[in-house]
Amino acid sequence: MDNKMGKEIINNYRKYFNEINSGELYEAENTLKSIVKKEEAGEGYLNARRYLGMLYLEMENFDKAISELSMIVKIKEATKKKKFRNLAKECPEGFDKEEEERGHLAWVYHDLGMAYLGKADCEMAEKYLLKAYDISKDKKNIFRNDLGWLYYKWNKPEEAIEKFKASVNQGDNSGFPHFYLGLAEIKAGRLVSAKEWLNEAISIFDTNAHDPYDKSKRIFYELMKASALNNLGRIEMDNGEYRKSKRLFLEGLAICERQECQEYIKGLSPRRKTKESITIAALHNNLGLLHYKQGFLDEAEKEYIAALKFEELPETYNNLAVVYHEKGVKEKAESYLKNALRLDSQTEVARANLNRLVGGGANWWDWWFKP
Repeated sequence: MDNKMGKEIINNYRKYFNEINSGELYEAENTLKSIVKKEEAGEGYLNARRYLGMLYLEMENFDKAISELSMIVKIKEATKKKKFRNLAKECPEGFDKEEEERGHLAWVYHDLGMAYLGKADCEMAEKYLLKAYDISKDKKNIFRNDLGWLYYKWNKPEEAIEKFKASVNQGDNSGFPHFYLGLAEIKAGRLVSAKEWLNEAISIFDTNAHDPYDKSKRIFYELMKASALNNLGRIEMDNGEYRKSKRLFLEGLAICERQECQEYIKGLSPRRKTKESITIAALHNNLGLLHYKQGFLDEAEKEYIAALKFEELPETYNNLAVVYHEKGVKEKAESYLKNALRLDSQTEVARANLNRLVGGGANWWDWWFKP
């Protein structure tokens, strides 16, 4: 590749980096597409296609992410040649060494797995996440943790627990495996152990959230703490500790509602923004469920409606249906149950509730969403 073409490509990478930092994702997409054409016409580097796959993953366009990343795998497996340029060296103001490592094939397999997980294709996700783990030389804990998350989403809590415990034993002190161990233990029905892991995660998140030099890192860990507080509060509520659970839910909401946290969330990619929106919605939903358990229907309704403003969750619609049924508004109850099934046709409790409602069952509201 001649020097003029090389400089033009690096300048385009700088343009892409600025667009990403400004949240201009569609502009970044077009910039990367132009780099792909230039790189493949020259020495065949795959960096731009790699970043395009990452971008589509963050935009939750999983089909396009799979298409771009699969093309890289096909090329690499066919040529066996190194096809990633050293952007950390050529464009250090945009790409540091850690970011450049994401060009390695292990990360391509990893993101392919995460894209398939986004499509709920757990078998394909496992195939590529295992490949990523097998060929990676470092960052083993990251790949192992994401395998654990796959097994958690796949409703295989014991396999998830095995992965997360391995990361803890290998020195992962980020708090992530501790947090996800808590979630997996909840799914496995071991609430005492779940509380221990969640409390340990909160302690680690608190430590990481006191970094005075990195505001983004601090807010990130504060939001992780809010998610842990939500799950801890749910355990306390199911144990009948209503005062403890209310305090935990309100503490989590107070974190999420702070102005700097809201501004941080606004600047996230669609995929990461969805994650935080789900946390806030779950906090409102669980606070509503707490009010319902205490007999405060109006307060419960208010919290459920607040939850839906952040993210539509099937359990929130189901819980709203419970409230409207008790208020005698059958039409709204039926509508909300249908919305729950629209979001997730496998929400068995909503389907059972709808059958009871339509069939005139007397005690269907006892079947509200349970963990």
